[in-house]
Amino acid sequence: MKQVRPLKKSNKAVLMPKKRSFKRQPDWIEPAEFFLTDSDSSCILTHQSLFFAREGLQQSVIRKLKRGEFPIKACLDLHGLTVDQARSATQAFLYTAHQAGHRCVLMIHGKGSVAKTTHPRLKNKLNHWLPQMPFVLAFCSALPAEGGVGAAYVLLKSPIKSNFQS
Repeated sequence: MKQVRPLKKSNKAVLMPKKRSFKRQPDWIEPAEFFLTDSDSSCILTHQSLFFAREGLQQSVIRKLKRGEFPIKACLDLHGLTVDQARSATQAFLYTAHQAGHRCVLMIHGKGSVAKTTHPRLKNKLNHWLPQMPFVLAFCSALPAEGGVGAAYVLLKSPIKSNFQS
């Protein structure tokens, strides 16, 4: 221990690197932060089925949705609403269902009245609106016992559950 010498005193402070905190980007957006557009030219007829699935969704999940095997946690009936009312109701309903942690919900849009238009307006609007919502993974027409082509099962993402503050 003869060769051990104390360190020379220094006026320099030893700085430890700061831990960087970051905000995790949520996979959901407040309803006021996104708007559902109406500019869609596709026309789905009364008897046709709806279907949409995000890229990468497993076939087994899609099959389970089409068979109606997910438990339905909430239901929204859009009968008798105008397009604007249906848009607002859809947005609020799906946002609330997503935040509540619901995995699958049922949306009843109806088959449309042939006397008023040649195609069901709300069905076509839902077919256009639902893919615009970031937390909608997939949707398809319901089984006949739950509304058939007049209703749709909607599969939602699970909300972010984390232990850190955002």
